[in-house]
Amino acid sequence: MFAAAGLPRTASRVLANLYTAGAGGLTAAELARDLSVSPASISKAVTLLERQSQIRRERDGHRRDRYLVDDDVLYRSATASARATAHLGALAREGLDVLGADTAAGARLAATAAGAELVADRIARAAEEARELLRAAAVRTPTSPGRAIR
Repeated sequence: MFAAAGLPRTASRVLANLYTAGAGGLTAAELARDLSVSPASISKAVTLLERQSQIRRERDGHRRDRYLVDDDVLYRSATASARATAHLGALAREGLDVLGADTAAGARLAATAAGAELVADRIARAAEEARELLRAAAVRTPTSPGRAIR
């Protein structure tokens, strides 16, 4: 499912495993064991997933990092996307200022900026709505121990 969305295979498997894990998440060693991959593969996958705000890292009482997906992962991921899209709009506006609105490139940049600003705003609003929906669902859903996906 996640691979179809563009994630590399191991990162997809890590994310699926963390989605179905218990509330405490999993360590890198547990992920490597569950997925039968090397620790280096897990390191690369969790680095990518953290950078994309798909997972978060917590330190447990034994000084080990635990990786998990929490109720705000969709919100964090969507807001990161909204920020990146807004940044694209800002860059297009800067280019527009340099090239001028009376050029073909300037007209493209103006349209890109307007489109990016619209999309960023809609993503941010949708993220807020989804966050509220997920919080309401979390109140009704009991915590389960989860299971590993191989």
